[in-house]
Amino acid sequence: MQPKKKLLLKTMNNHQSGESLIEFLIVLSIGLFIIAGAYKLLLIGKKEMDYQMAQTDLMQSELIAEYQLQTAVSNVGVASCGQVASLLSYKNLTRDSAARLRLAQGTAVQVFTMDEAEAQALELDKPGSGQAIADTDVLIVRRASGRATLQEGASKDAESIIISNGLRFKADQIIVISDCQHLVSDRITGVWRHKNQQEIELEQPLGFTFKIGAVASHYEFEAYYIGKTLRKNALGKTITALYVQDTRSTRHELIPNLSGLKITAWLKPYQKPGWYQPINTIEDWTLLKGLQITLKLQSEDHSILRQGHLMLSWNE
Repeated sequence: MQPKKKLLLKTMNNHQSGESLIEFLIVLSIGLFIIAGAYKLLLIGKKEMDYQMAQTDLMQSELIAEYQLQTAVSNVGVASCGQVASLLSYKNLTRDSAARLRLAQGTAVQVFTMDEAEAQALELDKPGSGQAIADTDVLIVRRASGRATLQEGASKDAESIIISNGLRFKADQIIVISDCQHLVSDRITGVWRHKNQQEIELEQPLGFTFKIGAVASHYEFEAYYIGKTLRKNALGKTITALYVQDTRSTRHELIPNLSGLKITAWLKPYQKPGWYQPINTIEDWTLLKGLQITLKLQSEDHSILRQGHLMLSWNE
């Protein structure tokens, strides 16, 4: 009888071990199922968080870009007798044409515009960091900075002027000369300093007569556009950004992940407020009442697109 008892106990032990293994596998399966579900929820949560962060980044980029452009436009102009003549310039590289417009507050003086050769000399499509994308519009803002005064009157045929020494000029810079009636610009070919005065030699005759006290300033411009960075995203696509190119043809990346910049115009009195048309269709620039700048943004993986509008208008 004793051997049978041992066999029975052994059989029972084996049966219990089998049940324990099955229970363990069931518990393990349930645990893995719970872990898989939790991991899936975690991935969904992370994906949603990444999406929200990307949305927030694009929104911040849009606000910063709009602030940059609005600030640039508000600083445009040439002060003269307490009045401001403001100049904007628009160029679309795909049409290879330039259009210019004037924003006036009060009684405007004559406004300087670049000639076509200088506009094309910007070379925004030159390869490298900041190379303009094919379909970008370009907002060019121009201004005169600093202030010096004419120490002697100058006739319209004069090819040099004498100004105060407070604002320093160099050869090859562009000088802007204005009074309450006229504004001209010219390239400087030479500078001679004598105590508290500077003699500025000009490339062309003045064209207008200026009296003592007329204002001389540095000419500056900035071109805002969408250009290519040297970086690529995870998909191997080039990341684009809002760029600015200054008077010295130096490019600076301002805000990444901008993919488009378009400019349209609001004219008077034929259009209702809020109705804009392409700038290249404008025939009479004196009817210009406002601008709409449309910005397109996209996340680095191109999965999120966003579009913003900056409206600029001014009084008569």
